[in-house]
Amino acid sequence: MVPDQRMIAYNLKGTVNNIMINGLNIYDMLTGESTRYLWISKTQLLVGVLQEKS
Repeated sequence: MVPDQRMIAYNLKGTVNNIMINGLNIYDMLTGESTRYLWISKTQLLVGVLQEKS
């Protein structure tokens, strides 16, 4: 059985005003849609999680 290889996932990372932003972007090559999950934290404290679809 061949696995479904139509999706690409990559890591997102950055810092803005001492706030760390980490995320994961998943792109579906068949539909052209992407979903992004962002984790926003400041000094080891998780502030929030955001999911956005395009």
